[in-house]
Amino acid sequence: MQKQLLILALMFMTIAASAQLSKDEKKALKEELKEQLKDLEGYKKKKQQAKEELETKNQELDQLRKNILEASTKNVELETQLAQEKANAEAAKVKAEEAAKTQDPTATPMGTVYKLQIGLYKSFDISADLDTAKFVTYEDVDGHKRYIVSYFTTEAAAEKFKADIRRLGIKDAFVAKYVDRQRIFEWEKNPKYKNRPVPNTPSGVPAGK
Repeated sequence: MQKQLLILALMFMTIAASAQLSKDEKKALKEELKEQLKDLEGYKKKKQQAKEELETKNQELDQLRKNILEASTKNVELETQLAQEKANAEAAKVKAEEAAKTQDPTATPMGTVYKLQIGLYKSFDISADLDTAKFVTYEDVDGHKRYIVSYFTTEAAAEKFKADIRRLGIKDAFVAKYVDRQRIFEWEKNPKYKNRPVPNTPSGVPAGK
């Protein structure tokens, strides 16, 4: 009974398809149908095999989709981890910079460094002037370099240090005043301009030099 139903189904499919096929296609389809009718068991096996292959392909496709999803998730996790590590590194850098700003600038750091000795004295003592860290730095002034020791919170402390520095032989040392980081020129305190006219340039450097 099943065999007859299968034959009828195949014939019906052939008739339905023939309405849209060319003459050669119809002929080829009929020949194929005749071959299938001769070996229904073989046809059944081929059909089953095709079904199993389709199921295998679907399983492989599902696994591929799963792998892609896992890889995408892993990529997101890695990007998040990388962003966190960058943020941690930046935070550590900022912390180190802040620590460098607050640490004692007079403390000798670890590792190999060098210091400049400017004298060894028994009776000459300016240690009190250096209890608060001082910095030797410079300012660019119209192509010249102005070297300064900074800074003192009172004029009296600066004047005392000036006197000590002059005793070391630096006769041109004098106290300069700054207000809100701006230099206030008080020419009468500069030994170079004692009993001389006030310079005609704000910096004190002659024009053209």
